[in-house]
Formats: sequence, C-alpha cells, structure tokens
Amino acid sequence: MRRFCRKGAIYGDVSNDNKVLTKPTIHLNGSSAEGLAEGYRGAYSAVGDAIRAVQATAPNARDYYTQGPGAVSKADKEHRARLQRLSDVQKELEDLGVYCLNGGENT
Repeated sequence: MRRFCRKGAIYGDVSNDNKVLTKPTIHLNGSSAEGLAEGYRGAYSAVGDAIRAVQATAPNARDYYTQGPGAVSKADKEHRARLQRLSDVQKELEDLGVYCLNGGENT
C-alpha cells in the first residue's frame, strides 16, 4: 500500500454518476489516508462477497411459473436491481478508497 505524509487539510469532491459523495478530510488530527483506504478496501471486498452470494440466488423459472405469466420476469428484474444497488455501493467504496490512496486529492 502506498504511504502518504501530508500536512494540513486536503479535501475535494468525489462523484459517482452525478452523485457527490461526502468524503473524509485527510489531516494530521484525523485518520490516516492509509487507514481509511484500508477500511474502504475491506468494505469493497465484503460487498464483492455479497454480490457473488446474491448472484447465486438468481431466479429460476421453475420456482415462479405457478404464479402466472410475467412472474419470473418480474423476479429477474428485482434480482438485477438488487445487484445494481450492491454494485453502486461497491463503486462508491472504490471511489472513496482511491480518493484516500491519492492522499485526499481528486483525480
């Protein structure tokens, strides 16, 4: 992992698809950039595990056909939306981690 030794407060905006994230200010009295990045990396990895677990629960038509036409399509759409939300969280964690790895500077 890269090391950062910065003096003073460093801040800026991190965006994810037009959503501005509130990110930590890297400064001497707060958490280190390295420590924050490590936390975001762990959370990113955990969300990746959750994505793989949710992928394994993909709807199977045999579990829905008794509900009538369109049930499996609706279940599949809901499943894809769950995966997208997890993917969005993972992207935010990645953006925040990269921000911290860059010492609190936007790239």
